[in-house]
Amino acid sequence: MTSRGLLLRSIALIVVVVALVLGLASGLLGRGLYAVGLYRDGGSPSVDPTVFHHSDARSTVLPPEPGEPVLAGTSPAPGTSAAAVTERIRALEPVTGESFGLIVDESTGATLYADNAEGAAVPASTLKVLTSLAALEVHGPDHRFATRVLHDPADPRKLYLVGGGDPYLAKGPAGAAPDRGSILDLAADTADAVAQRSSTPAAEPLGPLEIVVDTSLFAGPGWNPDWIPVYRDYVAETSALWVDGARPTGAPIGPREEDPAGVAADAFVAELRNRGVEVGPISRGEAPAGAMSLAEVHSMPLENIVEQVLIYSDNDAAEVLFRHVGRSGGRSGSITDAQSAMEEILTELGAWTEGMRIVDGSGLSRSNLVSARSLTNAVQLAVKPDADRYRAIPTGMSVAGTEGTLADRFVAEGTGPGRGLVRAKTGTLTNVHSLAGYVRSDDGSWLVYAFLVNGEQEEYATRVWLDRVTAALADCGCQG
Repeated sequence: MTSRGLLLRSIALIVVVVALVLGLASGLLGRGLYAVGLYRDGGSPSVDPTVFHHSDARSTVLPPEPGEPVLAGTSPAPGTSAAAVTERIRALEPVTGESFGLIVDESTGATLYADNAEGAAVPASTLKVLTSLAALEVHGPDHRFATRVLHDPADPRKLYLVGGGDPYLAKGPAGAAPDRGSILDLAADTADAVAQRSSTPAAEPLGPLEIVVDTSLFAGPGWNPDWIPVYRDYVAETSALWVDGARPTGAPIGPREEDPAGVAADAFVAELRNRGVEVGPISRGEAPAGAMSLAEVHSMPLENIVEQVLIYSDNDAAEVLFRHVGRSGGRSGSITDAQSAMEEILTELGAWTEGMRIVDGSGLSRSNLVSARSLTNAVQLAVKPDADRYRAIPTGMSVAGTEGTLADRFVAEGTGPGRGLVRAKTGTLTNVHSLAGYVRSDDGSWLVYAFLVNGEQEEYATRVWLDRVTAALADCGCQG
């Protein structure tokens, strides 16, 4: 072989070796980051946000709507053995930290496994299951939130832009986000209505219009006092009016708008001016009782909002739903009202237990305390065959190894049987990991479960344990 040939073979060999080394290093690095809590599963941050900011966000403010259910229908198969289920779980290497767990047979309601099931634990984002349940109970799955423009016949030079608490109000036109309300479409309809009103024979010239921004739907502060300041990259100040989730970059992790309502109003006014409407000052205020509707746009149905909240663990939208719950029963929509309304509604639905405490809707706060019993009862209520009102909860849960916050999980040894079968809402904070959901076992039984682990020292091992526990349920031929 010529010297040139030897040189080319040597170069090729070096390239292959470097590629293999880099591939191995990448895999080890990824597992290492996961093990120390620096790699996140799409839920809430697993470390203090000041330590690590994940910049490679997988979802945007406009995530695709969840597709058709992955699981095929099946007839319930009662008779699952509690002893068999318990034996499978205890066969796994125990997890560190304090664990809380419950498994029930969906068809009979029988308890198959219980571990401190009534104890109160920090739930992290599994709290979104309870927030979603309460919101669906208050409004129903078909409800749409309206963003409106009102005018006062006594003062025709003022228009009131009234936030209706649409968590997914879009900045762009409706064609870019089907079935979602758009601030540009609202401005276009408003411009048409103003032009029509001005064209009547008796109409007087209006001159510049004043736009009054009304965010009074939710009373009190937008920032929960129980949140730490660095959470501002993970949740916005809750407002009844914002566009694109108050995320200027469109990414789920990153800076939020300091004045969400102001940004929405600026987009609205800019489009009015583009359409030839003369606009003067922009102010803040509240529409008078006699104001009449000039234009309005509507949100997605609530059931679709809930699906988005659960599958992508959307903190911002969850907090908006929390405030909507806080308006039930004539309340003001404040944080305090939302807290009291959650307890009242969940108690009525049988999803509240002694020692619980709910301070926000997203689960970001470590002051939240929830039991495995409450989460399991909520999921059990939602998966009942006749529970159409709450159907968005099971359809909105992520599928193991397939989509949502479980897309990159169930990869460790012993978790394979759960891929495509386990459906769950995840919860992740530093030293807090949880799963709540349901799974069809190998013998056809539908099992509903909730597991919470607080205070563990091995972050990665705990997540793998949760994956293995639920995978064991999927692989369980546990008929008695």
